[in-house]
Amino acid sequence: MAWPVMNFAQAPDIDWQKASGGTGSDYPTQVQQTNDGGYILGGITFSSDGEITGSHGLFEYWLIKLSSAGSLSWEKALGGSNSDLCYDVQQTTDTGYIAAGWSNSNDGDVSNNYGNYDYWIVKLDSSGNLQWEKNYGGSGLD
Repeated sequence: MAWPVMNFAQAPDIDWQKASGGTGSDYPTQVQQTNDGGYILGGITFSSDGEITGSHGLFEYWLIKLSSAGSLSWEKALGGSNSDLCYDVQQTTDTGYIAAGWSNSNDGDVSNNYGNYDYWIVKLDSSGNLQWEKNYGGSGLD
């Protein structure tokens, strides 16, 4: 299922619109305008085709960077073989990005999961390259 993203100059004129995703279920959870006038989107994907690359298994973080004109700058699927659910993404002061959510994986991009769903934080540079990731939690549901 594709994610529709639209930018409005003023109601009801549409400057541009963009649908992104694959043939599985894809859910946007956050969108933020970036310092360069583009957009960063965070969400969850269950697709492994279409624009989704790097998928490891079940639901995964999916981060998309769009230009101010709506062109795809980059996209990144992050996670492991179990469910990884991204709920927030923000641009950082170094023009990179930080994303937060839950992870139930302990492989792929995810390390040191303490059991069940841990809080999982990932830091990417401005080009979408993973800089670091960290799990926080205990042995139960967190």
